[in-house]
Amino acid sequence: MSRKQADGRAVRARVRARTRRGAPLPEWLAEATAPRALVCAGRAVVEGCRAVAELAPERIALETGRGPVRIEGEGLEIERMQAGSVMVRGRIRALLLGDGDARA
Repeated sequence: MSRKQADGRAVRARVRARTRRGAPLPEWLAEATAPRALVCAGRAVVEGCRAVAELAPERIALETGRGPVRIEGEGLEIERMQAGSVMVRGRIRALLLGDGDARA
């Protein structure tokens, strides 16, 4: 066995040992999985999306694991969808996360 292979096995063994002894996840971790959104330069990116609930030039509604996300504005269109994130392009006036909101 080469030195590189032996080093790789040693690293993997240390990682396994550390992950087995880990503490249980805290209860508040579910709160950390809320959808994240970023609005900048006529684009909005929303992470944690599961489905598109409504698609119109004035409003796009997205379903996430923690509740609905609505984007309101003019000329809205979905530019890109991949791996749970959606990028929306257009003149964005408001982004509503569940019960709260952030005005752009």
